[in-house]
Amino acid sequence: MSIHVPARERAIGRVQGAIATLTDQWLDFFQQLGASYGTWYAVTFAAATFTGNGSMTWTVASADQVTLAYTKMGQRVELAFTIRTATVGGTPNTSLQIALPAGITAGRAVTVPCRVNDNGTLGPGWAKVAAGGTVLSILKENESNWTAATDTNGVEGVIAFEMQGVG
Repeated sequence: MSIHVPARERAIGRVQGAIATLTDQWLDFFQQLGASYGTWYAVTFAAATFTGNGSMTWTVASADQVTLAYTKMGQRVELAFTIRTATVGGTPNTSLQIALPAGITAGRAVTVPCRVNDNGTLGPGWAKVAAGGTVLSILKENESNWTAATDTNGVEGVIAFEMQGVG
């Protein structure tokens, strides 16, 4: 005895099989690039990752680094950051800086909104990478100087940008 499968159901099965094959091929492609699709990599804490521009210092303790992680898909990089209760010292200036992880260099200039905490005052800010740059710069919305203060400064956001030298 044979089971009759209508032509419509057979066609649906073939389409589902083709989609599964394409999905597997797509994931294989990303793995060959050295990245798992959608995998986030946590950045190990290192105090030298965090600096200020000019003569300003930004002191971030291990516990202040709530999130610093990235993912890569081809030339696209996403970097997520949450830094809390950090210290700004030296001569106040406009930009807190985070070194891009894993030797990444930005391929294009990108600016996105982010959230900042300047000495306990929450507000909007800007997260920027420059073309050819190796740091993420974080500025207050009005691009004024940060306030020198102990354990009261923070930043958080996500930025996506093109990575240089891939493709």
